[in-house]
Amino acid sequence: DTGQPAAAGLPTAAQAVSAGVTAEQITSVVIAYEPVWAIGSSQNAPLETIQRVHLRCREILAAIFSAESAEQIPLLYGGSVNRENAHTLIQLPYVEGLLIGGASLSLDSFVQIINDVASQTQ
Repeated sequence: DTGQPAAAGLPTAAQAVSAGVTAEQITSVVIAYEPVWAIGSSQNAPLETIQRVHLRCREILAAIFSAESAEQIPLLYGGSVNRENAHTLIQLPYVEGLLIGGASLSLDSFVQIINDVASQTQ
């Protein structure tokens, strides 16, 4: 996401990712949505945007492959994920994991995020 309307480039991105990939192979893929503008900004995308983009990813993948294949592909959110927002982000519909960037540079912060997420997803 480069600041264009959320999900505007997803069909093209999904087609590029899926070029030459079989339905069996795509289930080994992990996809992360990380808005370019959020990297290092200490701001994550609005929660509604994250949900909308993840849902749209799932819809596009289902159209290219199958609904069953699309459901097996983990969709992660990255973009200024930290110990203050990880617990909220992981609870969003369609978000199956988090891509941790700068917060992983601090062992204490990274371990706290892992523990918070693990306690909410069990």
